[in-house]
Amino acid sequence: MKERVLRSNCQRLVSTLFCLFFILAIHAQTIKIVDENGQILPGVLAFDESRNFTQVSNINGEIILPKLKPSTKITFQFLGYESIEKSLIELLQQDYKIIMLPEANKIEEVIIIGRTDAKKDEIPFEVQSIGQKEIRLTNPQTSADALAQHSNIFVQKSQMGGGSPVLRGFEANKILLVVDGVRMNNAIYRNGHLQNAITVDQSLMERTEVIFGPGSLTYGSDALGGVIHFRSRDPKLQLSPNKKWNIKSNSYARYATANQEKTIHADINIGNKKWAQLLSYTQSDFGDLRSGNNRWKNYPDFGKRDSYVVFENGQDLIKINEDPNLQIGTAYKQYDIMYKLLFQANEDLQFVGNFQYSS
Repeated sequence: MKERVLRSNCQRLVSTLFCLFFILAIHAQTIKIVDENGQILPGVLAFDESRNFTQVSNINGEIILPKLKPSTKITFQFLGYESIEKSLIELLQQDYKIIMLPEANKIEEVIIIGRTDAKKDEIPFEVQSIGQKEIRLTNPQTSADALAQHSNIFVQKSQMGGGSPVLRGFEANKILLVVDGVRMNNAIYRNGHLQNAITVDQSLMERTEVIFGPGSLTYGSDALGGVIHFRSRDPKLQLSPNKKWNIKSNSYARYATANQEKTIHADINIGNKKWAQLLSYTQSDFGDLRSGNNRWKNYPDFGKRDSYVVFENGQDLIKINEDPNLQIGTAYKQYDIMYKLLFQANEDLQFVGNFQYSS
């Protein structure tokens, strides 16, 4: 009988010590909140069932946990991420670390129009956005090819080094081309097709916004037919408190048999807590375009280039093309250089310097 009493007292003592340990463990603990990549998430809302406890994670992604009942369940919410509900016991088992996963349906992309931010459903026109993933998937040779492949617009390309977009029947000086908020053309440009769209390096496009509608109120009178807004990537700061520098680089090489294209690209991002810079270089060498050999029998000579003109000894000479399928005279070279410098003055103020050169 004495052994049973002693055993019962020991069990009570162990239970009491465990509860005491658990209460001490959950008192004034710090919860760390990160995303699936280990990046800290400031601004995460945490609250209990009764809403007596509510707190937002600080700049380091941390929430200070007050003294709560062991049965308390805490919900974590963050815009664009799945909500998580954890009990205090589960938090203890996970070493007070919460990993939040993005929602299956991400938040709608915010379209930036001019100097104002406007959501897609607030714009009275059709807006099409071409993202970076779409451009990488098709790997277009030029930015004009990216527009032709991913947007519902017609791109007039009468030669290799060309690409003039047409919006709602408007072209040239009746539509506006914009790069990072800076216009590429204006109303005094000629009425014929303009090839300015090809002078944007598609390798560094964050996204391209095509606005099907008159944008004169936002951009000026020459945006009568619509606006094509090219947005290049911005330099990235180092937001992790455990690392000093954010250094990332990308490069690729491409070869195409249709026009003997040879392209190389390289870019590097270097950033710390306040400063970040992005440097990019792309060089392309396009040969003469070769047309297909299979033609409709009613037009057996369609697309053939039987002769071409050269300038020799001060005069133009016509020469016979030995390979009529080779479009001699369409070859060209292109160089694109971009440098961006970003300075984060404070949480609300950011400066970006942008230099782009294309030849």
